[in-house]
Amino acid sequence: MWTKLKNLPYIIIYIAGVLLLLLAAVFYRQPLLSVLLILMIVLPFLSVYAARCAIPRIEVDIIPEYREYELPGEVRLIVSVSNPTFLPLLNCRLTYRIENMYYPDGRDRELLFPAEARRNKKIYIPVTVESAGMLRLRAMKVEISDPLHMYTQYIVKSDMYDIPVMPKSNKPEKISLTKSESMEEDAIWAPDGELTMDLRQIRDYVPGDRLKDVHWLIAAKRDELPVKEYERAKELYYMLLPELTEDTLQDTLSTFYGLAQALLDMGETFRVAVYRDFEGIFDFITVEDEVSLKQSLYELYREQPVTDSAAYEKYKDMYPDSIGLVRIRGREITEG
Repeated sequence: MWTKLKNLPYIIIYIAGVLLLLLAAVFYRQPLLSVLLILMIVLPFLSVYAARCAIPRIEVDIIPEYREYELPGEVRLIVSVSNPTFLPLLNCRLTYRIENMYYPDGRDRELLFPAEARRNKKIYIPVTVESAGMLRLRAMKVEISDPLHMYTQYIVKSDMYDIPVMPKSNKPEKISLTKSESMEEDAIWAPDGELTMDLRQIRDYVPGDRLKDVHWLIAAKRDELPVKEYERAKELYYMLLPELTEDTLQDTLSTFYGLAQALLDMGETFRVAVYRDFEGIFDFITVEDEVSLKQSLYELYREQPVTDSAAYEKYKDMYPDSIGLVRIRGREITEG
């Protein structure tokens, strides 16, 4: 109904033009005016028919130029328009929405563009980004009108893309933090673990044993290489807890990202506790390289910031015996 009402002013103006031409043809009785009158009566029907045949063949898509962006920067969107028909449709409108999931605004944006005959083209739209987070790009609808604006077809779009924007990296100058002991619920799998000084047994040497574990005093008295086998300790690692509060959100992301990069530079494997505020649970993500670090950020991006985070209190309630938790809130890094 709305699209029909949008065409109504053009229809009224066109009808007014036809009536004026009709009066002129009757008054002046010129053959040329009569021919023009017939053309003006026929043209709207031809325009609508041609548009209804051409519009289904037109393709309009909007995608991000890259899969990921960094701050500070600019996101470029690409609108691709394909019109394989011979009819130029110069009245096209794309409605889309792009917003940071941390700061949803519900505002629709529009792009007016022509779909030129027998041509594929791309239109670039720059979007300035000022905050880290997950941008969500949604194509809402496309409206295409015939050349005379008599008819408009409304095409619903459902395309959606998530575009991560990485935060600035605030790397700490030095790291002096306590590692956490692994628990059954969130242990990092490691085939070796860490050795203690508790001797389990002395056994025969097998290929792959370390020479420093050979018991050389016994080996000097025998024609064999006995090896000292030690107990395995619980694995130790850093447990990072970013607290996503509204007032410190961007600083928290930058501090977490910088600390995580510094740990990876040191060759450390660590874990990130992502608090699901709505469910009141934690997801633990093992980070051992840049790819898994970004994955942990993407999970944080999908959580809405809160006024006052209950993540730390919830963690201590669920794991009262845990030690070495690294809390990140704003620019502060503390141990809890």
